[in-house]
Amino acid sequence: WKDKNSIHLGCNEKFAQTVGYSIEDIIGKSDFDLPWASQAAKYKVDDEDVIKSGKPKLNIEDVIINAEGESRHVLSNKVPLRDLQGRIIGILGIATDVTHLKMIEEKLSIAKEAAEAASRAKSVFIANISHDTRTPLTGVIGLSQALEVEHISDKERIEYAKLIHDSGDSLLEFSERVLDDVTADALTEDKLAQESFDIRKVINDVIRLEHPTTEVNHL
Repeated sequence: WKDKNSIHLGCNEKFAQTVGYSIEDIIGKSDFDLPWASQAAKYKVDDEDVIKSGKPKLNIEDVIINAEGESRHVLSNKVPLRDLQGRIIGILGIATDVTHLKMIEEKLSIAKEAAEAASRAKSVFIANISHDTRTPLTGVIGLSQALEVEHISDKERIEYAKLIHDSGDSLLEFSERVLDDVTADALTEDKLAQESFDIRKVINDVIRLEHPTTEVNHL
């Protein structure tokens, strides 16, 4: 507890242990004389608010520096200190060390961010799967329909059958890539490889697979 000038009038043993002084040594000192001097101006403002308003100031989040130089998160509550006539003569404060709770809160926040990132990655992954499976599946379905058309030539049937085979290969290759991604956590740098590809060939392959479907739909 302090007077109207934020000079300490007394404290309990726990407060004295945190400061690293005896109770007698703390009496007569301000927060500017204690280990948390860098925060003292802020504490003084809170004290003056309570003294001027005559109302408690509750659940104030503060950081103090203890005798070991450690930063501790505390939750402070300050109320007016009155004499027997009810006049305000200072403030009475209680600080609760919530450092452990703060650490848990930070860990939960990190876990929440990680979960949200995983959810976003899952959405992107599903979107990619949908896209990468749709093209070969469309090719298989479209080419199967094309084979049912009676007036196509034997040469076209052979070509469409080969395209169905190619589409199946594409699906199998994609499935293997998905399995590789699932086990990616076990990869090390020596297992990673960089490969080039022919973008023109990829585009032409897609056109080649989609073309029979467009022909059937046109018919």
